[in-house]
Amino acid sequence: MAPGRIRVLQIMHGPAAPFGELARLYAGAFDPERCELLTLFLTGAPDPELAGRFPGQVRFLGLSGRRLRGLKLGLIRYLLRLHREFPYRLVIAHRYKALYGALLAGLRLPQVRVIGVAHAFDVLERGGRRALLRLLRRRVYLLGVSGAVAADL
Repeated sequence: MAPGRIRVLQIMHGPAAPFGELARLYAGAFDPERCELLTLFLTGAPDPELAGRFPGQVRFLGLSGRRLRGLKLGLIRYLLRLHREFPYRLVIAHRYKALYGALLAGLRLPQVRVIGVAHAFDVLERGGRRALLRLLRRRVYLLGVSGAVAADL
């Protein structure tokens, strides 16, 4: 990595439409001179054609829906191992499961900041979600994909 470049991890639930293309658009917003990007898809099979359209690295975890329920310990362990290999400083986490995993892994990575991107209404409807975000509010920033979704946050 060139000096002064920040490492960014983008986590997306899966590559299925429209999220694969949306992840590519977000990835294109990062200046490759200033950022080194790794996009991680939690679900879905590897798609070399999709990966070839992204700047930086692309990985597919291929997790099942069952493995993404509950505490997501496998995801958290993976994110901690990934940080040893690719020491990211910023995480762009799309949707709540990615955000939850990034925040809990971030408890062991105090230098990492997280931007959570909400794509739907009522993301924070559950009390546990609000409590976690309140607890970690100094490490997380929330964005909505539209003015209406942002207002709902």
